[in-house]
Amino acid sequence: MKQAIMFVAGLAAAAAAGLALKSAGESAALQALAILAGHALLLLWWMRNASELAAKDTLAMIFIGGGLSAAIALLIGSALPIPKPWDDLAAGPIEEPAKAAAFVALMRWLRIAPTMQRGIAYAFCIALGFSFYENAAYIADDAAWWIRALPGHLIYASIWGPSFARALTEGANASPSAIIALALASGAHALWNSQAFLEEFYLLALMGLLVFGVKRIQKACEQAGAHGFYRVRSGA
Repeated sequence: MKQAIMFVAGLAAAAAAGLALKSAGESAALQALAILAGHALLLLWWMRNASELAAKDTLAMIFIGGGLSAAIALLIGSALPIPKPWDDLAAGPIEEPAKAAAFVALMRWLRIAPTMQRGIAYAFCIALGFSFYENAAYIADDAAWWIRALPGHLIYASIWGPSFARALTEGANASPSAIIALALASGAHALWNSQAFLEEFYLLALMGLLVFGVKRIQKACEQAGAHGFYRVRSGA
């Protein structure tokens, strides 16, 4: 639980740093660099303290999984004529299944044993990669303040990641819980994107996501421990 709280609190701090840079009038590139660096460090800390992950698999999840999920979401989004600002609300039901599909594909391709612990960590990796590719266009357009969505992407991943890892292990018996988790993640994503209708809703949406993320990560770790999937280190 301590690790989960520190990780999510770190996400909030990284997002706040990006907003501070934006308020100070710093360039989009500098904002993006600061936030991406902050999240990369948090991800490395998480992997060191909460999981045993192979470096090659981690990189594959970030760059291949992130790119694959971004490409799937882009193709689907381009094919659906959804008017603004409703396209922002539709992003969750499009992007979360795209990330989950990339997660399942790479877990199979890399032959990774799908524990719930790895489900959290590798889902985080895909979410980080997805955010990197998604924000490339915003950086070019000097609109990288959208980089603040990074904490959200990682929290959405914490919702469906453990459930999908469990489904890969247990098969059809765990599939309903994975589908429900994916629906919850899509709903949380839509909640976040409701800022498109009311900009001031940002802080409320952020706090809701952070609290929900802490509870979700805590529950996933407890479930993993009950199944013998999670080894708690001293001081955790």
